[in-house]
Amino acid sequence: MSCFVFRNKEIDIVTLNENKKEITFFECKWKNLTYNQSIKILEELKEKANYVDWNKKARKEHFGIVARKIENKENLRKKGFIVYDLNDWN
Repeated sequence: MSCFVFRNKEIDIVTLNENKKEITFFECKWKNLTYNQSIKILEELKEKANYVDWNKKARKEHFGIVARKIENKENLRKKGFIVYDLNDWN
């Protein structure tokens, strides 16, 4: 895991599975997020991911968000996002 910064494009966590050519990008927020805020953050994260050159043509991408509390996180998960908030660890 690492933080990635390129031309003012920060991604909080990037994980790699080199064998499967999978990469996961996470944004972390220490606040409560509405569903719409979460969607906006995830869309911005997808754009930032374009700056990461690792296996760009052959990789499978995943996107996630971690926050204090996330509204309608089940709907985000149904859309294929990885979503965690503090309630997932209680």
